[in-house]
Order: sequence, then C-alpha cells, then structure tokens
Amino acid sequence: MNITVINYRYVLFIIWFSFSTNCLIAQSLQTSKITWTCSQFRDLITNELVSSTCRFVSSNNQSLQWVQKGGNLVYDFEVLQVTGSWADVSGPGSISYNVRLGSSTGSVTISRIDGNVKVMVHLDGESGQIKNEYVVSNVEITPQ
Repeated sequence: MNITVINYRYVLFIIWFSFSTNCLIAQSLQTSKITWTCSQFRDLITNELVSSTCRFVSSNNQSLQWVQKGGNLVYDFEVLQVTGSWADVSGPGSISYNVRLGSSTGSVTISRIDGNVKVMVHLDGESGQIKNEYVVSNVEITPQ
C-alpha cells in the first residue's frame, strides 16, 4: 500500500511538472528573449555555403536583431508585422517577421521542421538582394 501511494504521488508530480514546463515554453516567443545562434548559411542566390557565426535575437515577438562579427556589427530590424504563432519552439513550427532594415524590406522566417531549425532572410532594397538560409546550432530562451 505504501509503495502505491508513493507511485501515485510521483505520477501526479510528473504530470504537474510536464504541464508547468509546457506552459512556460508555450509563452516563450511572446514573453522571452530568444537567441538563435547560427553556424553557417547558404546564399540562395549563388548557392554558396558559408561558415560564419551570427545570432538572431527576438524579444517578446516585437523586436528582432541580427548580430554579426561577435557583436561588433548589430542590425536592428524594424518589425512591421508578425505572421503565425509558434507555441513551443522545441517542437515544429514557424514564425515570420515582415521587416525593414534601412531602405530594404523583406522577411525573416524562423522555423523548426523535422528537428532542424533555420532562419530565412529575404531582403530587397536599393543596394541589392539578400536571400540567405541560416542553420541554427543553438537556441537560448531567456524569460523577460
């Protein structure tokens, strides 16, 4: 009888913990700063694969930064619109930001498909076009 009570309490704790953790993750895009660290990207115009580290930082689903050269070069995107919702960044999903960067406009889409996380950057402007696909090697969530 004693073992059954302990097992029952353990099962209830596991259920409660799982529910609590999922609730925290589900709110992560709307209430957290998320750093998406990338190790390489493919230039979709030239099809060149480039090893280069950068980060994309999304905050509360309202701001987006592109951090390069170890933080010495930071681009602040103006977020015009957010499309989609992604309740749990550890699972499949995507979110797209319509953005402006200087005189360029376009989109930044972050997605997880089949366990692979990617950031797609498409910008068009006076200085040309950027169409890159970044491979995300790490995702860090910081509650705000």
